[in-house]
Amino acid sequence: MRLISQIKIEAIFAELDGLLADGRPYLLGRQPTLVDYCLAALAAPVLLPEQFGGVQATFA
Repeated sequence: MRLISQIKIEAIFAELDGLLADGRPYLLGRQPTLVDYCLAALAAPVLLPEQFGGVQATFA
């Protein structure tokens, strides 16, 4: 199950990379929108960037 979830997550981020491949800095253009902020908020617990500062879940 974990592998399937990881594959789905990687596919979603690959799609996002494709959207940004044209050089635009944000998903909908040159300025950040609610879409960008929502993505950042929802992706942070998955990606756990250094700036997130949240608690990292442990999986058994």
